[in-house]
Amino acid sequence: MHLIRSRLFARHGFMGVFTTRLGGVSQPPVDSLNFAVQPFDSPEHVAENLALLKRTVPLPRDPLRTRQVHGVTMLSCHRASDPCQHEADALLTDEPDLPLAVQTADCLPILLADPGTGIVAAVHAGWRGTAGNILGRVAEHMLSLGAEAGCMLASMGPCIGPCCFGIDEGTAERLRGCAPDGNRAVRRDNDAWYVDLVALNRRQLLALGVQDSHIETLNTCTSCHPRLFFSHRRDRGRTGRHLAIVARLANP
Repeated sequence: MHLIRSRLFARHGFMGVFTTRLGGVSQPPVDSLNFAVQPFDSPEHVAENLALLKRTVPLPRDPLRTRQVHGVTMLSCHRASDPCQHEADALLTDEPDLPLAVQTADCLPILLADPGTGIVAAVHAGWRGTAGNILGRVAEHMLSLGAEAGCMLASMGPCIGPCCFGIDEGTAERLRGCAPDGNRAVRRDNDAWYVDLVALNRRQLLALGVQDSHIETLNTCTSCHPRLFFSHRRDRGRTGRHLAIVARLANP
């Protein structure tokens, strides 16, 4: 199983993990480490992939997940929570040993952690979530709970890059205005527009006072690397889903 682990989070006692498509049991077109049942995989394969992941990381329990809808809603989670029937694109908790996860296949997964309070969050930021500043909303909520912007950590996982993420002009206009100097993350190439989701979300964090050195980015395009990553756009929807997982472990 090939996983990408956050070195930044590990240095501060948190777990941050991004899965790739390698090391699971799912069959084409979602081979092999897929975490979404519908419409191309079976519950049995997804459950076995999750069991493999829990043993490899390792995880103290199944990560909590929601029904993602490309919105800006966040859910606060506790040990007895069951958010899987709720629609939201971000989860947060201050409880140790409670993994949170978002699933992606081109959208940007972002993990947040605050060393002082122990609050962690997992955020799913596609272009709609980015335009709605879901990351800034989650970070501001963490600040309202006692987190400090200067100490907050962020790890941004694999997503579709500005090399491949073409958008229309109307979307480009919305994204330009969602972050300071947002126009620098949106470019025009002849009659096409392209956006850098990582750059926009980084600017949203910097605007809140998060230190640049506390923002970790992988800058790996999911569309450009079919061996390693699922890509909804590249594969025209016939694809699987990765997980991005964060937790504060009681005994790291």
